[in-house]
Amino acid sequence: MDSFSTWVLRGLNAKQSKSRLLQISDLIDWEPIRHKLDEMYDNTSYKFLYQINRNQIFYKYLLIFFIFVFLEAIVITNLQIRVEALEDNIKRKDV
Repeated sequence: MDSFSTWVLRGLNAKQSKSRLLQISDLIDWEPIRHKLDEMYDNTSYKFLYQINRNQIFYKYLLIFFIFVFLEAIVITNLQIRVEALEDNIKRKDV
């Protein structure tokens, strides 16, 4: 190892030995804390399911929007065809 890495590791080791948490960690019952942390990072928790439901709702509305736009385009095209047909009929009657 180079001297800088050695200096960093020695500094970290010195800080850890002075850490109050490391000195009293044997006195702390970590199981309830671990249980709470596991719930926070569990992907099957309520928050994760809520996020999935929000995403599903978003995609449903997005799909409805695109269907609406598609149907609107069909209606506009249909109206344009009818207008063109009416214009042709008017031209034929004028001739």
